[in-house]
Amino acid sequence: MLVSALSTLEAKLKETVETFQQDVEFYLETMTGEPTKADLEELGKYVFYALRTYQSSLIEYLRATRD
Repeated sequence: MLVSALSTLEAKLKETVETFQQDVEFYLETMTGEPTKADLEELGKYVFYALRTYQSSLIEYLRATRD
């Protein structure tokens, strides 16, 4: 079970990183002009969402494997 749970965790973390990368790349490609405070705030949201998903995945894994 541990190996299966670890594989699932690895897949979720990889997906989180790839989604973050795609979101940021898309945002940067559609951005016009010089970066503004609003742009930095938007990128900050992407970082927050990615870290939150990462955190949730790790906690879920730890709970599943603690027994």
